Amino acid sequence: MNVMSEHYHLKGARLLDPSTEQDETKDLYIIDGILHQTQPNPLPKNIKTLEVNDCIICPGFIDLAHHCREPGYEHKGTLATELYAATANGFTQAITFAHTNPINDSAAITRLLLEKSQTIDTLKLFPVGALTKNLAGEQLSEMASLKTAGCIGVSNDPFPLKDHLTLLRAYEYAYTQNLLVFSRPEDFALSETGCAHDGPIAARLGLPVIPSCSEALAVARDLLLMKHTQVSLHFSRISSHESLELIKHARNQGLAVTCDVSIANLLFTEHDIEGFNVLYHVRPPLRGETDRQSLLAGLRDGTISAICSDHQPHERAAKMAPFSNAEPGMATLDGFLPKLLKLSQQADLPLNTLIRALTTGPAHCINQPLPSLDHGASANLTLFKPNHKWSINHSNQLSHGANAPFLNQNLLGKTLYTFHQGKMLYSHQHHDSNCQKSNGVRFD
Repeated sequence: MNVMSEHYHLKGARLLDPSTEQDETKDLYIIDGILHQTQPNPLPKNIKTLEVNDCIICPGFIDLAHHCREPGYEHKGTLATELYAATANGFTQAITFAHTNPINDSAAITRLLLEKSQTIDTLKLFPVGALTKNLAGEQLSEMASLKTAGCIGVSNDPFPLKDHLTLLRAYEYAYTQNLLVFSRPEDFALSETGCAHDGPIAARLGLPVIPSCSEALAVARDLLLMKHTQVSLHFSRISSHESLELIKHARNQGLAVTCDVSIANLLFTEHDIEGFNVLYHVRPPLRGETDRQSLLAGLRDGTISAICSDHQPHERAAKMAPFSNAEPGMATLDGFLPKLLKLSQQADLPLNTLIRALTTGPAHCINQPLPSLDHGASANLTLFKPNHKWSINHSNQLSHGANAPFLNQNLLGKTLYTFHQGKMLYSHQHHDSNCQKSNGVRFD
């Protein structure tokens, strides 16, 4: 990992900090891993000055759905490759779920993940353990041991539970351990065999469907169980208008429930699966334009607290099956930031709202300290240039995912530097000069 001098002078950037509502152009200093908004006296002799005019500095991004694939699926991506791809897009913290091989339903796997992430000196990783043993939905996992080992929450993602009694007992157990439950809501009976949104495109293509009511029914069920057990609940990757209305109503009634949305459901709709395009086979499925507009409205009004990458790298063979049989998921990290910046302009989504959904919003969801640029804060930050023109190709792609949707597109906006606790985890200069050594997948 690229680590430069520990002292920096970031000169002339626009500071955007949702935690303090700061929006001004001024210099920022990193001294011994701590932020200074006024020039220290004396300045360290070895301080490095970075001219960053026309750039934006904001707190480091937090990803609430990042699928690292390790252990067990290293042919899809490793902790080293996928977490580095995350830092190159401004992330300094990330959630990783239990669907590995072996599944993270034990303290040993949790410790393995944390120890491995620390050895590669990357962003801060938050493991989410399995809600049930082997994610099978039958026996409860050892949640107390998972928490002691370092899990911040539990989830059965990507498998919905069909047994409501088991789900109730799991929520009761999670409550006693003060563990956050991450629910990716699906009604098992309505979603088990589906692969596409219940709309005109799936009907014409003859694809089995996952109706939006499958998600809404599960949201309603989980909200009732949350109220009954008082467990802390976060909905991961909400995709439908009906679900948002239920969550909004619950929040108005005083339930402290939170939710996020994936970048795929903000950018794409069911029309993108035309021609059985397996690249857009994701779960939850891409829904209609009405749902997409509701998700954008949910970001504007605060119903949705966070935007996640839902980064799921796959090898090429995983997407070469017929649409229904191809593995769902999209490798979204390469190009993540420029696509969101473009969406901000096209969808009347204020930049401050976008940054909040990547920083303070997700921190609130997982009960972590709010990231900040305030004087004296730890130097966890992202520096990006909104008008930087570039494109992603096979030589500079960082993720191992062969299912990246933004390859060979003209992009506007690029992360230049990412810092975590004062260390420079990513520098565009270092990466651009070494792109031939990139971890990206080659297709030729």
